[in-house]
Formats: sequence, structure tokens, C-alpha cells
Amino acid sequence: MIEVAIIEDERPAVDRLKKMLSGLSEPVDIVAVAMTGREAISQCEQAKPELILLDIHLPDMRGFEVIKQLSYEPYVIFTTAYAEYALEAFRTRAIDYLLKPFDQQQLQTAIEKYKSISSEQRPNVDWEEMSSLFDARKERTSLAVKNGDKIKLVDLDQIVIVQADDKYAQLTLQDGTTMFCDQLLKDIESRLNSDFVRIHRSIIINTSLIREISRGFKSRYSFHFKSSRVESVRSSATYCDKIKEVFNL
Repeated sequence: MIEVAIIEDERPAVDRLKKMLSGLSEPVDIVAVAMTGREAISQCEQAKPELILLDIHLPDMRGFEVIKQLSYEPYVIFTTAYAEYALEAFRTRAIDYLLKPFDQQQLQTAIEKYKSISSEQRPNVDWEEMSSLFDARKERTSLAVKNGDKIKLVDLDQIVIVQADDKYAQLTLQDGTTMFCDQLLKDIESRLNSDFVRIHRSIIINTSLIREISRGFKSRYSFHFKSSRVESVRSSATYCDKIKEVFNL
């Protein structure tokens, strides 16, 4: 029996993984489920699952930070929407990954790889180095926005807000215009540079275009932008600690 923890920040993703794990050829016991980094650390320390299915982006921290703060060393299969440029790092360190959207067979293959690795010597992983690979996004200057059969390149310095809209995303530009993109918010997030920060489950903002930040009720902040054509947005309490860290509040 493989003891597994699911760490995903979206309920549909959690439910989908539960269903897929139940369909594997070997028995799996889901001993922990968490949707934030802090929950993940607490539950994993209690249950100590041998294998963690881990999303890289969580509301309060990165998945790498979760692993670094655990008192033991689990095996990890990352679930990620990141592009191929960083995934080679996983291969070279005997860590597997599932590039979203993945199917049942891909999950089965990743579990089988885990079983073969776990019977050998545990790989030595430098989590600081792994984390730094995902900080190397500053050089990106444009975003490929897909809408139907058309793909448009949009300069990142023109994007003020990226907001989830059902199964799609809406981009708000400095001139106040909006663009719809038939990609999930998390998929877009992986293609932005480090100027962009998530302040809400459904909102990402360009920190270089902020004019003012005002503190609101219950650890929420309102962000006002340099462009008068763009309305302010409000953060959620879940992202309070992350916002304080980014903006030194």
C-alpha cells in the first residue's frame, strides 16, 4: 500500500487526483490532502506519507518551500503547468513530474517510476537550487495569448491584471482594454515573469504597475494602478502573508 498526500490549491484538481489514484493498478492510501502550504506541512508532519503529489504554486508558498520545511524526506511527483525549459531539472534529479493536463496512464507511469526509485538509494536533491530554477523568469518580455485559432504576443509591461473567468482568463491592459485567453490562470501564471504576483485565487497583478496599496478589512489589501483606466482590485485574506513578504508590509 502506497501512502500518498495530495497537495493542490484547487478543489477540482484534488477531486480529479483522488479519482485517478483510485483507478491505479496498485492500492493507494490517501493519508493527507491540503490546499495551502501551511496545511500541507502540518498534515504531512502528522501522517508522514512516503509519496507527495505536489503542485508547485500554492496560495501561501511554493511547493519547494513545503518540502524544505518538512522534518523528513518524502518522494515527490510534481504536478505542474510549467513549460519544458525547467522540466529537465526534474529528470536529472530522479524526480518525476506530471505536466497538466495529464491522464490516467501518465499518472500510472509516474507511480511506477516512484516504485522503482524508492527501492534504490534516495536521490540527493538540492531544493534551493530547484527553487532557483523557477525564479529565472525575469527575462521574459511577452506572453503568447491564445484565443481560438489565433495567437497574439502581448508585452508583459502592458498587462496590469490577469483574472480567472470560468475556464478562461481575462487580461486587463494599461489602456483599459481587456483580452480573453482560452487558457487556465495557472497555465498563464507559469509563463509570466517575476513582476507578477498572485493576490487572490483568481487574480494576478503586475507589481511594477502599482501606484498605491491600501489596507482593508480582515487582512485584505486594495491595489491601485498607475493607469487611471484600470480599476483597483482587492486581495483575499489567504494571500495576506505572501503579500506582506513581497511588498515588505
